[in-house]
Amino acid sequence: MRTHQIIGRRILGGIGSELICLAAEIAEAYHEKWDGSGYPHGLAGEAIPLSARIVAVADVFDALTMVRPYKTAMAVEEALGCIQGDSGCYFDPTCVKAFASAWDAVLAVRETAVGSRLKVMARTTEPWARIPELRREVTKSVG
Repeated sequence: MRTHQIIGRRILGGIGSELICLAAEIAEAYHEKWDGSGYPHGLAGEAIPLSARIVAVADVFDALTMVRPYKTAMAVEEALGCIQGDSGCYFDPTCVKAFASAWDAVLAVRETAVGSRLKVMARTTEPWARIPELRREVTKSVG
């Protein structure tokens, strides 16, 4: 579990696209914690790339509010409270404040994402069944 960031960075690294370089930066550092207790490098505070600090908040919000095979979804307001409670410990306080101040937009994006996920889940029964479709999407966006 604690190596997937390095693997993601390795997969995405070395490609000249500015967007892919940003994705590689995020992949490597989004599990770092503001207080230095994260991984894979134990970075703290502003040593963590801003992109990864932003994605860390969004990733945890998504993880908390979506159903997983091992848990139910948390209410969005409760998830926001958890994130705010970890501000300054796990998360950059500035990122948490920005996230909370854009709450209406966050909820609108979440609704769009949840709807998209439901459509995909209705089309396929197995996650790997989408691989050909994902390849076409990536090729189209890169090419």
